[in-house]
Amino acid sequence: MKLLDWQQEKVDRAIDYICEKRDERRRRLGIEESDEITDVRINDDTETAIVTKINNSILLEAAKRSNFILILYISRYKSTLLDELLANTQPDNYRNFFFVNELIANPMNNKLVPEYEVCTEKMVSDMLNKCHITVDSLPKLFLRDPVARWNGFEAGDVLQITRPNGEIYYRLVVEK
Repeated sequence: MKLLDWQQEKVDRAIDYICEKRDERRRRLGIEESDEITDVRINDDTETAIVTKINNSILLEAAKRSNFILILYISRYKSTLLDELLANTQPDNYRNFFFVNELIANPMNNKLVPEYEVCTEKMVSDMLNKCHITVDSLPKLFLRDPVARWNGFEAGDVLQITRPNGEIYYRLVVEK
């Protein structure tokens, strides 16, 4: 798959955004590692073959290291392909792969997408005490959600969501 110059610029900016958000999270947690970007180009006729090749690529990268971002360039793309791929992938790896088509339009730049912040343990305990609830009773955000994938959230993260009108909500990131 060959991208036009403007498409490649958007993909590069999207990759920079994803890496920056993950680096911020790692700095807060005191982790000193960064992501490695791997491009996988796949040309094939059948959707099943594409899913198999992508899954093999993800497994190969996951076996080598946990901090990878796999950019998938494929010759044809259907939205059902993402669903099939996510169904066959370990939830830990959802946040590590992106179709290049997804990177051309950054959903995080949309003005309707609120601001997300991973809560510290103190923020979580304060909020739970104030609201008299448990973490499990929080509304859920799935790992396969684009916001979770773009920001590199992990299962168990509690997120503070600040809407444009100033209202604050909380979500628990879960696998399924």
